[in-house]
Amino acid sequence: MEYIVSYYRKNFSNFPAINLRNVVNMFKKPNMTMVEVGVFEGATTLCYMDIIKSVDGHVYVIDW
Repeated sequence: MEYIVSYYRKNFSNFPAINLRNVVNMFKKPNMTMVEVGVFEGATTLCYMDIIKSVDGHVYVIDW
């Protein structure tokens, strides 16, 4: 997981997934639930999924 995140940070410094990861990390709390709407390939989801898992949270991913 860290490889994916570090790859995006290195190659796409303004990549939206990294910005979303930072937001999720700032507002994480135990048993949190998150919804991501409009998932295409799941790259964004992979960038923050480990944070949600670390607080025993859930993610609902909706593909458009």
